[in-house]
Amino acid sequence: MRKYLLFTIFFAQVIISAGQIKTRNIRGLKLDTLSEHALALPMSFDNRFFTNEPDLPQALITKVVLVYTQHKLSPGFNQALLNKNRWEELFEKYPQLVTSNNIWQKEEWQQTEKNREAAKKLFHGFIVYYLPSQSQAERRAEVEWVMKKLNVKDDIVSNNNSAAFSSDYNTSSYYGNIKRDTARKFTLKQRWDDRVGFVHDTIWEEPEKSVDKPNNVLNKVKYIPKIDSTVWLSLEKLDSDKNYVVVMDATGSMGSYVVQGLEWIFAHRNKLKIEGVVFFNDGDNKKSKKKKAMKTGGIYFSANDSSKIVETVTKCMKNGSGGGESKENDIEAITLALNKFPQASEVILIADNKEWMRDFDYLTKIDKPVNVILCDTKVLPPNAEYFTLASFTQGKLYTNDKEFSRLTEMKNNDYFIYKGVVYRKFDNIFSREP
Repeated sequence: MRKYLLFTIFFAQVIISAGQIKTRNIRGLKLDTLSEHALALPMSFDNRFFTNEPDLPQALITKVVLVYTQHKLSPGFNQALLNKNRWEELFEKYPQLVTSNNIWQKEEWQQTEKNREAAKKLFHGFIVYYLPSQSQAERRAEVEWVMKKLNVKDDIVSNNNSAAFSSDYNTSSYYGNIKRDTARKFTLKQRWDDRVGFVHDTIWEEPEKSVDKPNNVLNKVKYIPKIDSTVWLSLEKLDSDKNYVVVMDATGSMGSYVVQGLEWIFAHRNKLKIEGVVFFNDGDNKKSKKKKAMKTGGIYFSANDSSKIVETVTKCMKNGSGGGESKENDIEAITLALNKFPQASEVILIADNKEWMRDFDYLTKIDKPVNVILCDTKVLPPNAEYFTLASFTQGKLYTNDKEFSRLTEMKNNDYFIYKGVVYRKFDNIFSREP
């Protein structure tokens, strides 16, 4: 996949050269007004060089903004050239920004300053916006919601029953040193939100007595499921004459889609031939720096039996750290699923659009079609890596409102436009253009 990296770097340079980065005027930026999920990469006022180079967070980066001052003393000064050089410097210092398909680059103007000294006091450089990792409290709330939806009692999932998952991976309890008696009862309350429609609030019961332990914060969060029928509608469209293994991303924020997929499977036993169901949480509680391509773990297997499936997904989600990183182990999970269920002729992957694949370079290890059901495409346009995965394996890709069934037939340099974004196929790799 080295060609993929070279192409995306070349493509980023083309975008910069063509001046396709959006611009807008803003007032002088104050760093103390930034979101806590934003990182400043300061540069000098009048050149391309960073004055500080902090490490990027291990999280999904959604937007990168260049902030500068429109201040011109010399008639020969070329602001556009300086900005182009700054983008090139960013990509050189942080090459991971080039290969992340979900980053939207947006160039922001500061107010014009006639006084050079005043202009120099303003911030110059890049602001990197990212999605926060799911907290332990948020993860637990999500797991509890999934368990409630699937009618799971906590005591049915015991650590000594390993029949439903792989013993090759660490299966330490998600709760760690958190006592089970810290769990509280809750109810779901439906309400209307003008932005998204009906949502469900998790209403926690008050504890019998107040304690000031850090873990007490676990009881104060709520999980609001996404109002999105992508998985249900996509499963309805799949060919009924194939044998499938279902692979589900069970990392943080995917709870709504996991429940939706399982409810469909349980309600349509005779519609699709499903050999088994596999869940992955991207390495259990493994630290990011220890996660290696095709060796990350956190993958759990179940035969197509309702009780085993529910038991397995609960274990997987409890053992997971909650996600929030920019990479996950989709390919590893798919290849192990095909090894575990060799009678399956195709794969159904329920994937998180917000993530890209740590093991993308191992795409050639998949020898059967992968049908991707891509979740969370209403806010962010589809991650181009998943178009490549579906196309390369001769599968299909489904979003909340469209089926892409002819990706493999597209020729070199062919493109299509979806949700206002151009997706181009080059040397069998899809890339997203602004």
